[in-house]
Amino acid sequence: MASSRTRIRLGSGGVLYLLVSGVILASAIYTQANLLFWGFGLMVGGMIISVCIAAISLRGLEVTRVVSSHCAAGEALPLGYELHNRSWLPMFSVVLQEGWGSGLAGWKSEGPASGAGIDQMLGGPPQAWVLHVGAGQVTQTQAPCRPRRRGKLTFERIEASTSFPFSVLRKSVTFEQTDEVLVFPYLYRVRRQLLTQLATTEGEGKHVEERPGGTEEFFGLREYRPGDSPRMIDWKRTAKTGELVARELTTPRPPSLSLVLDLRETPPMSVGGKRQTKQGLVEDAVSGRQLEERAVSLAASLICDAYLRGFRVGLRVLGPECPTFRARHSLLHRTQLLEALTEMDLAQKDQNLSGADTLQRTAVVIWPGRGSTPSVGGRGGNGGGPTVLGAADFDRYVTNATDLAALDQATSRNTLAAKRSELSGSLATAAVATARGGE
Repeated sequence: MASSRTRIRLGSGGVLYLLVSGVILASAIYTQANLLFWGFGLMVGGMIISVCIAAISLRGLEVTRVVSSHCAAGEALPLGYELHNRSWLPMFSVVLQEGWGSGLAGWKSEGPASGAGIDQMLGGPPQAWVLHVGAGQVTQTQAPCRPRRRGKLTFERIEASTSFPFSVLRKSVTFEQTDEVLVFPYLYRVRRQLLTQLATTEGEGKHVEERPGGTEEFFGLREYRPGDSPRMIDWKRTAKTGELVARELTTPRPPSLSLVLDLRETPPMSVGGKRQTKQGLVEDAVSGRQLEERAVSLAASLICDAYLRGFRVGLRVLGPECPTFRARHSLLHRTQLLEALTEMDLAQKDQNLSGADTLQRTAVVIWPGRGSTPSVGGRGGNGGGPTVLGAADFDRYVTNATDLAALDQATSRNTLAAKRSELSGSLATAAVATARGGE
């Protein structure tokens, strides 16, 4: 990959280096001390060495970004780099940094070709560091990157720089490479009982499709085909007709989950979760946009957990523009659902209420308010209408992994304490029995 721009500027210690050199020169002229003149000469020699090394460093360097096509908000994004040194000279202390827009703070500026929104999504440009790249060698490194909200993350260019050996001068080379990463909404662990309560099931949890080709219930009779199992032959009908007749069975279908994400109205400031302070539990106020993002995260979490448990999942969004998906079960279908939720713009909403009253009674409506609020069409979740899940009651539906770890540790401690008390009781009983035997 060819570089687009090369720059040499003062490094982190360049200003201090020049200032100290000036002080030594002024002192040498004032005192006429030979030792100070020798010190100033050494400073000039160090500057000449820095200029020569900066002129030849990073020549023949090629940097390629290696990044996945998608990730989830709050999780680490594997942002890797491959450095290929085609020069005959080694390179030391190479720093890699992502760049957007123009200028040193381009990732904070506004504009169509700037890094607007990167500060809120990443908190700063990702950086990586490589200690040594030998001549003709290929080295790989990674930069810590953790997106903080959903959306489309665009990487524009890579800046490789080094200030070796004295940090007086800093040479940088910019490589243009554009990559796009879809940052899915925050994914949480859904409580185990929630999907069981929401799934539309029959019997043992499976629907039966009225089509042949399965191994479940009886569907009909057909002519025997070469390759059919002899166990599928209906011998009574074969004896009557004189021709081989085989039985056809139905195909099982996994349970389905129909999700409706209602984002037509932005709720006002609401009360969210609780946090522990010195004064006790304090309720946090959550804005309407944060509740909408929680609703999107809840829908994405239900989609992922339902896929892992073999559910067919369908999705419909009311308000923002988003395609409608029929209930299916496949990895591609799950990815398409998450991509649709990621690219959805909450700022552009359609207030059209058409089709709101035609929701299925088995649908699960997710909206930013409370779960007890009447659902779409004026039917409550307990009044025979769709089940309503409110983002304001987020803690009732998901479980934090850290809480599970703490619970596991507490359970282990309680189990260990119970075993210790049981062992102490056994030892006490044995001591009493021994004492009585001695008497």
